[in-house]
Amino acid sequence: MHEIEAHLKQLGQRYLPSNQLLKIEVLDVDLAGQLRMSSRLGREVRILRGNADWPSIKLNYVLEADGRVLLDRQENIADMAYLQHAPRHYSNQPLPYEKQMLEDWFRQRFAAHKP
Repeated sequence: MHEIEAHLKQLGQRYLPSNQLLKIEVLDVDLAGQLRMSSRLGREVRILRGNADWPSIKLNYVLEADGRVLLDRQENIADMAYLQHAPRHYSNQPLPYEKQMLEDWFRQRFAAHKP
């Protein structure tokens, strides 16, 4: 959750104008892939197969500008084709597919509001 919170803050700084405030409440996170126990490593590893194991995040958000509410919504964000495109900037970071999905969603939702 700390990774997701930090990433959303970075996206807000990058895409939102200074007069806008975005409040996000993350309700549910389903990471890409499935956890499986690795007998060789002795710990759980995430296996990505591209079946019904895509990343998804359910959240509530409120976008305000100058004290007025512009948007107040709940959304389910998902990337069913997450293995068909590589995470552009996040391949060497934790949660690369989730971060790419959130950036794509953020840019689609909020970049148009930037002057």
